[in-house]
Amino acid sequence: MASSAIRPRVFLDVHVAEEPAGRLVVELFADKAPKTCENFRALCTGSNPTLTYKMSPIHRIIDEFMIQGGDITKGDGTGGDSIYGGEFDDENIGWREIDTAGLVCMANRGKNTNSSQFFITLAPCPHLNAKHTAFGHVVSGQAVLDRLAALPVDKNDRPTKPVLIANCGELERRKKAPTAATLAVRLPIPLSIDLRRTHAALGIATPPSAQKISPVQLNLSVAVAVALPSPTTGERPPPQ
Repeated sequence: MASSAIRPRVFLDVHVAEEPAGRLVVELFADKAPKTCENFRALCTGSNPTLTYKMSPIHRIIDEFMIQGGDITKGDGTGGDSIYGGEFDDENIGWREIDTAGLVCMANRGKNTNSSQFFITLAPCPHLNAKHTAFGHVVSGQAVLDRLAALPVDKNDRPTKPVLIANCGELERRKKAPTAATLAVRLPIPLSIDLRRTHAALGIATPPSAQKISPVQLNLSVAVAVALPSPTTGERPPPQ
């Protein structure tokens, strides 16, 4: 089961009237709703060519409420499918409130009727807390959501211009790197002291009592802190 440190991220490239509108990046709460997240992730990657969000429409937009899409079979909000073979049960409903914009939740026709349809909130929707599984949130693409929310719609809340998920997939995540560290090492430094040469260099006379002293060999060590580089972190899109 994934932890919050390595939650998967997927992307949805949206087109409006066949023109690119931008990319939505969604982080999946795979540690809270693993079955739901795996369904969404697989539909984004299109590992099964017949089960994919690619070229499916955003069929419903209600400003200050939500945008809805994911009908991969009919495209009008009456269909849908899943990697589990049809509908699957609700998962961990209520683990968090639907209390902010940008949450990605499963759309359904009632209890335990999840498939592929989803919606993204444009505002807090507390009245949906006990009805829908929240399984992700938008981490990039707020401008895209704002543009979609402003599109004209008909009396059935369908956008008057075609809105499609033109491409989608999973972003490659890299594990978080440890914080920068230092390595302490000790370097030996040999040091020889000859009092007679030292006095001569300073222009002073060596006392008779010191003239018979042989040069002294000292072994000193110095502690040095060396910074260790951190591995690169972040994410990158899959190869095109």
